[in-house]
Amino acid sequence: MKRKIILCTFLLSILGFNVSTTALASEQGNLLEVVDSNEATMSNALTRSSISVKGNLSKSNLVFVATSTASQTQDSIWSKCESYTSGKKLINSDQNTVKNSKYGSAQATFGILHTSPKSLGYHQFKKSGYNTVTLTTKYNW
Repeated sequence: MKRKIILCTFLLSILGFNVSTTALASEQGNLLEVVDSNEATMSNALTRSSISVKGNLSKSNLVFVATSTASQTQDSIWSKCESYTSGKKLINSDQNTVKNSKYGSAQATFGILHTSPKSLGYHQFKKSGYNTVTLTTKYNW
């Protein structure tokens, strides 16, 4: 009986390790290849100051990642990533909103069945006193 329990525990631990070793594309920073980038400046007319913002669209294995970054903390950063088939049918979509940050991202998988996927990334930056900026990034569109 002890052998069965030990064997069962061992097999479950192996299964658990296999499930947890899958990393998200955002965790694989050095494997992401930037495929499109877009930059802009947010301006504040009263103080004559500006903030640099940037949107990147990256591709890694079976995942697209839309990354939004700003040179100063934003009140809100909205990121959205969509993946499409070569025939422009939506495969997957994800969006994320972060508050009081310089960074935001969203990712969309496209699967092994789609050999020529396309992707769109949307990036919106909001800060009180500054103009709202929306950027779009594209891959193979």
